[in-house]
Amino acid sequence: MTRSKNQIAVLGCGWLGLPLAEALIHEGYTVKGSTTRESKMTQLSQKGITPFCINAREGDLVGPAAHFLENCHILIINIPPGLRKAPERDFTRVLVPVLDAAENAGIRHILYISSTSVFPDREQTYTETDPFEPDTRTGRQLQAAEHLVMSQKSGTDHTVLRFGGLLGGDRHPVTFLSGRNELKGANNRINLIHRDDCIRIILGIITKNLWGYTLHGVAPCHSSKKAYYTHAAEQMQLSPPQYSDDPSGKSKLISTAYTDRLLEQHYLHPLC
Repeated sequence: MTRSKNQIAVLGCGWLGLPLAEALIHEGYTVKGSTTRESKMTQLSQKGITPFCINAREGDLVGPAAHFLENCHILIINIPPGLRKAPERDFTRVLVPVLDAAENAGIRHILYISSTSVFPDREQTYTETDPFEPDTRTGRQLQAAEHLVMSQKSGTDHTVLRFGGLLGGDRHPVTFLSGRNELKGANNRINLIHRDDCIRIILGIITKNLWGYTLHGVAPCHSSKKAYYTHAAEQMQLSPPQYSDDPSGKSKLISTAYTDRLLEQHYLHPLC
């Protein structure tokens, strides 16, 4: 089988995956992209992405997965766990058929997009290599998913990338907070990242062959929630959220020092 190092499969061409696929094409890669909606196939095709309609479910991968992964060197798994809408969902059962299909297709590297929600909310700075025990069901599911990916093959072929809160394009968390009152955690630190920086980090991992790592993607600004969201609301001409005077709360901070050294990362959007 002829396998091209320049051919990449992006499982999940949504808010992040679609512009990521476009950026990969701009860098000279050939990209196959998946969507769960037939109606989106034309949009992907118009952007130069070879489109596939694939739906990852618990215990099943619906769609032409073998064709989607055929001849690809790298698979980027960018599908949300969906645990807010379906808290009883077993996300590892969603990933198993994906990973089985990747192994059958001879995929060399997997980049799994995870989240800093895996960490417990404690007054602590978390580095890429810190041991920890999640304290929520979502955190435990994310940790299990990460372990599942990294246990494939030798464990040095794949990389886990944990992103902080995502913003960019038409998405900013302050739009959900605008006008709300008595919010807690005024002094908690933010751990956010802009979509453009997410894409630059992913491109860096691929071009530098950073496989076998667990990495963090979080902007270097860690202002308090109250300061950051008040300023963001003013900039966007929205009603600022109002925080309670209760100083209690937990404020985890996500370090990216190790990742930034590996990538020689310079953020386009430091947020502050």
